[in-house]
Amino acid sequence: MADDTVLFLIQIFNAVCCLIGFGLFFSAFRYAQKISKLLEETKIVKRWRIATMLVGGFSIGYLGNIVLIFFVDLSVLLIIEALVFLGGAIFVLLVFTLAYQTYELIYTIP
Repeated sequence: MADDTVLFLIQIFNAVCCLIGFGLFFSAFRYAQKISKLLEETKIVKRWRIATMLVGGFSIGYLGNIVLIFFVDLSVLLIIEALVFLGGAIFVLLVFTLAYQTYELIYTIP
């Protein structure tokens, strides 16, 4: 019985963290949209739009995780976790590459 209580508390903690993460990603999504709009006439706008869509995807993933933690087997969650870590690493690389290209663009405009 105690193990069930601990598991339930961990699930609640996970859900709360995901709700906070969703809020942060939603905020980031709004900023990504603003950046895309500012760079509309540049050659890198498509990449910013892709980054914006990825932020939206991560946001949906956070909400989906809240459902999954209560109804899916732990082994499935471990696979999803691995994919999220990989996706997060790709996303961070994309964001820093885009940030570099954006700064480069800003500093080359006369």
